Amino acid sequence: MMLEPDEALILDAPMTYSRFYGTDAVYSHVSGFAVGRPAWVLAAMAGQAMGNASRRNAAVAAASPMWREHQTSRTLVTDRRILCRTSTGWLSFYYAGVSVSYPSPEESTLVLEFHDAEPISLHGSEGASLCVLATASLYGRDALAQHPALESFRELEPAEESAAGPSTR
Repeated sequence: MMLEPDEALILDAPMTYSRFYGTDAVYSHVSGFAVGRPAWVLAAMAGQAMGNASRRNAAVAAASPMWREHQTSRTLVTDRRILCRTSTGWLSFYYAGVSVSYPSPEESTLVLEFHDAEPISLHGSEGASLCVLATASLYGRDALAQHPALESFRELEPAEESAAGPSTR
């Protein structure tokens, strides 16, 4: 993957990638004609109705918005965007297109919503780092001290303070 001029690569890690969207789904409505005793005709009509309802419900469930395209993706984080190598090729998610960010460093997950694209979820062993990098890129470095999702990082004591008591700096 070629980076843009003056674009800086910050992180290269495998992540679990998925997108949130619905799809178009269709089902086949079956109609039939039954001849015979009334009990047989009623049973055949009931069976067709149950089969049609089952196919219709399955189509509605398949069309519902949900997380899809679950796959492991090579993920590059730069100072301008997040790039993901998916089964369809490289996808770029520019920070400028993000409308909402949901960093969850405790769960090693970052969810981004966009102005003109389906939301993306990235999860992996480097997820906490991704949350910090994306938050700084989206909102500036000052956001690292203010974003509520990063509160747990601010609560951590440095190792030298916890071992030797409070620092006098």
